[in-house]
Parts: sequence; C-alpha cells; structure tokens
Amino acid sequence: MRTGFKINCGIEVENWTKFPFSDPVVRIFAGALSTPPGNILPSKKEAMVARKSSDSATGTFGTVSWLVEGQARRIVLMWAAPYDFNLFSNWLG
Repeated sequence: MRTGFKINCGIEVENWTKFPFSDPVVRIFAGALSTPPGNILPSKKEAMVARKSSDSATGTFGTVSWLVEGQARRIVLMWAAPYDFNLFSNWLG
C-alpha cells in the first residue's frame, strides 16, 4: 500500500452474506481516495485505500456504503486515520 503519503488507511471488506454489495458511495471529509471501493460479491472481499491530502496537516476520514442487493438497505462503514496520534486515534465503525 505505497501511496507516497505518510497517512494511509487500507480497508478490506469481506461479504459473508448471500447478497451482493453494490453501488459503493464514498463521502470523504478529509483526505482523498488512492484506490476506490468496488462491488463485493457473496463470499468475496474487496479493498479500498484512502490517504491524506497533499500539503495538509490532516489525516483521512469519511464513510463508505454499499447497497445490499434485494434488501433495500445499505451497509455503512466509517473510518478515521489522524495526522497526529498525540491528539487523536484511529477508528473504524
């Protein structure tokens, strides 16, 4: 996961359901995407990578969601990878 940036956040999601996860929607509040998320078929896994923005003293944080096909629901994941660990911690929810 080399992006040339000090702060990176790699997220791997594995689909243990019988429903495909499709139509990923990303909302980034700080940082940028290095590798965007994709659709996740049942029994498969996919990864995404977010990183800090250029010339900024911020890390990366945001949300990503997928439509659970046939269920009219979305699965939502949120992340934060701070620039300064003296002030904040990583989190995933």
